[in-house]
Amino acid sequence: MTAAARAVLADCEAALAEITHGVQGSAWRRRWINAVVLLRAVGHVLENVDTQRSAAYRTAIERAWKVLQASRPSPAIFWQFIFEERNTS
Repeated sequence: MTAAARAVLADCEAALAEITHGVQGSAWRRRWINAVVLLRAVGHVLENVDTQRSAAYRTAIERAWKVLQASRPSPAIFWQFIFEERNTS
């Protein structure tokens, strides 16, 4: 994974930490939405930012996406949560 996507992934990890520390009510909902949006953003950054960095990155990202598609329905966290949530809006 490249630097741009890794930055978004680090934000995902921070968002998860904020959700799991006893937050409740509307603050929890806002943080949940933030986490889902960030998870969605990782793929968009890979596709729209990192593929533009070099031909080698583009090839590696496209290859990884094909492998992920071929593995469906695994990993379930991606296909049943991130992918479905991304496509509900």
